[in-house]
Amino acid sequence: MIKKEIIRLELYVHQGLHSGSVPPPEIIKWRGLHSIASDVYEYVNSQPRHSADEAAETEEDEKNKRDILLSKQIILNNLNHEIKTPIGIIQGYVDTLLEHDEQITPDMRRRFLKKCLDTTQRLQNMAYSLSVISRLDNGKEAILMDDVNLTDCINNVLEDLRPVLDQYGMKASHNLPDMFIVHSNVTLLYNIFTNLVKNAAFYSEGTMIIITLLDDGRISFRDNGKGVDENFLPKIFERFYRIDKDRNRNMSSSGLGLSIVKSAVELHGSSIIARNHPEGGLQFIFRL
Repeated sequence: MIKKEIIRLELYVHQGLHSGSVPPPEIIKWRGLHSIASDVYEYVNSQPRHSADEAAETEEDEKNKRDILLSKQIILNNLNHEIKTPIGIIQGYVDTLLEHDEQITPDMRRRFLKKCLDTTQRLQNMAYSLSVISRLDNGKEAILMDDVNLTDCINNVLEDLRPVLDQYGMKASHNLPDMFIVHSNVTLLYNIFTNLVKNAAFYSEGTMIIITLLDDGRISFRDNGKGVDENFLPKIFERFYRIDKDRNRNMSSSGLGLSIVKSAVELHGSSIIARNHPEGGLQFIFRL
């Protein structure tokens, strides 16, 4: 009899935990376990009720939290790997300057210090990029959105990056009207086009950047350079991903630029695609 009552009580508890409701203990005739069943009934009724939709949302929220934690762990692991190279470069040059000071000529010392300065700049770019990514990962609530003239923003980016474009022998143009209003954030837009321009200047080996407003309202950003191998195209938005690792490390790239572009575009409720243009070069198409 006791064994049967315990089994009935187990089923009663199981029902309460999984369905969120149990019949009052008075309806079921218990033999000696009525007080325990009453405790179960009171406990179940004291818990907040969740609808099926709420339960699904809770599960989705938990999944999103796990994904964010995993993403941050991946970033930390990659960051740990990425910073070893510039730190090692700086340490190597400083050690040489300290240990062989008398043998180093002024020109050599200046060259070593210039390498240290360039490498420090890369670390600063990486730190800034990570702060931008952190804001983007926090979603729209972390960024104030308003009506912004995209044309003014692009003009400012091209003007600010003119020394970079001149250095790599590139020209940039666009066909946007004087007023093209988008609901966005000035800093967000500036980051998108700054990273796209730098990516084209550093890696395309082209001579032109063409920004076009397409008939369907999307933005086309392309260069006339060498493009990207089709095998690498799906990976270019990954954080810290580099197609030519040895070449890229000689520049101030953080390896996060296109990842910032993708996250910023997605924050507008849109998506971005990258493809090789039929006339040559790499093309990005997205909506703001």
